[in-house]
Amino acid sequence: MENHTRNSTQAAIQEKARELFLKKGYAETTVRDIAQATGLTAGSIYRYFKGKKELFDSLDIPEMELVRPEYEKKRADTLRIALDLFGQKGFEGTTMDEIAVACGVSKATLY
Repeated sequence: MENHTRNSTQAAIQEKARELFLKKGYAETTVRDIAQATGLTAGSIYRYFKGKKELFDSLDIPEMELVRPEYEKKRADTLRIALDLFGQKGFEGTTMDEIAVACGVSKATLY
């Protein structure tokens, strides 16, 4: 019975991890994210997997390791906002500060 519980918990971790990796990408998904999604602690995840990489590898979705959907969306949104400002004020008339404010991020984040 204990082995069945271990296997079902491990499967639940893998299911939530797969969802998060596909939604957020490998780099942006943390063990803490996976733990929260499964209702476990991060320490509990480490009872089943040595780390995020081992968990990721167990899912057999290697093509997702380099995909970064959240990063790409933020990047595309930033570019769209910058292009809008360039259209309004011209390239020379638009500052990085203005782009940062319009994006809701710090200037350092833009760089």
